[in-house]
Amino acid sequence: MRWGPIVQVLALAGAAMAAPQFFSPAGLDSKAVSGMAQALSAARSGKAADASADAQFQALKNGRLEDLPLDQLVKLSGLSSGSGQPSQADVATSILKALKEDRPTAATRWQAGVLRGTESLRKLYLRFRTKVLAGLAVIGLFTVVVLFLGLVPVARCLAKFYLTMLFGLSCHWLMWLSLGMFAFYWASRLNPWPIIPMEFFYAPAGYLLLTGMFIRMLDQNYPLWNTLLRGLGATLLSCAGIAGWGFFR
Repeated sequence: MRWGPIVQVLALAGAAMAAPQFFSPAGLDSKAVSGMAQALSAARSGKAADASADAQFQALKNGRLEDLPLDQLVKLSGLSSGSGQPSQADVATSILKALKEDRPTAATRWQAGVLRGTESLRKLYLRFRTKVLAGLAVIGLFTVVVLFLGLVPVARCLAKFYLTMLFGLSCHWLMWLSLGMFAFYWASRLNPWPIIPMEFFYAPAGYLLLTGMFIRMLDQNYPLWNTLLRGLGATLLSCAGIAGWGFFR
């Protein structure tokens, strides 16, 4: 058994799956969120804050980013990227302004339009998310059944056809997803990797690895590495591009 290609595939898969995790939610690390909470508490001086702002800030602290509108995430992410050390009162004022219910447009009309459109799509998806997850689970179970059928000579041809199709679809999905994530960041200035539903990336990545392994068992000449490099490598390029753009802009 040649261990070199296996190690390369595992290293590529590990790097691709870990890359989105390096981004903190909304560009805010735990220290920044904690500092905001302390500043907000200190600046209140016994006054009650807006109930909606309180609820949304608690959602941010607890990592429930689906409860926060995207334009607010854009403004909150900018609070931790500024230079200098503003006073607690200034930080608290900025937080409450970002969490106001009227939510003024972010930066430009184009950016605001992208965020509003994406917000609508996100709410629509969350309504059907349970069904989507169930469908992905069914596909996974069906794929496992096909893998066992592939061990039977009479069903090997059909199994290879299905696995190759799912392998290719997963690869192209990851490529287009990675391109879409970079385009969204360019248009909205909000990094989408920490806030997209995890099944958008990890489900096709899992399918890609699972089917690729068995395709290689059925056909030693299949160009496995090239397809894996396109699918998983696109994720690495997207994350690196967003990180670089955010650093230098």
